[in-house]
Amino acid sequence: TNLSLTLHSFWPVVHVFSGRGKLEYPEETQDKTLAVLLEQAFRIKDEVAASLQCSQGCVHTQTLSHKLLESHILTITRIVKQLSLNIQTLERQIAQRDSAVCGTTRAVQWLDHKNMAGIGDLRGRVASAEVNSSQRQVLRLQQEVTQLRSAVDAKMNKLQVKVRFHTIWKYWRSP
Repeated sequence: TNLSLTLHSFWPVVHVFSGRGKLEYPEETQDKTLAVLLEQAFRIKDEVAASLQCSQGCVHTQTLSHKLLESHILTITRIVKQLSLNIQTLERQIAQRDSAVCGTTRAVQWLDHKNMAGIGDLRGRVASAEVNSSQRQVLRLQQEVTQLRSAVDAKMNKLQVKVRFHTIWKYWRSP
């Protein structure tokens, strides 16, 4: 009969092994397993309810109903265990992600600190180079000023000599 077919429990096990030999339950597999278990639990519950309504006094039917109820309880227990495993898997995944995020955050902070130190060092080098360049430019300008002063002084001396010569020349030429 229909009721006797459901007495043996059906537990769909879909295991996925990672490359490290670790048993994993991907979300899709977990969802499928859980859906099958829930469907089975509701089907058994409906069968128990139907058998209890159909036969109130038959010992065979009560025994069958009792077995169906036990099967239903076992299926619900398996569902709870599967959910517990799923929760543990998710907690491990969350912990791994949190650890990765924490490590990434530390690495980014270290790189940021290193970059800021590098930028500070570059600013110092640029400032030092600008100071050195400015000092060289000031020295060059001082040398140019000194050269120009020397040239102006030389021309002034020549002009003074010419003015004296003209003055003396005029003095000697005038009667």
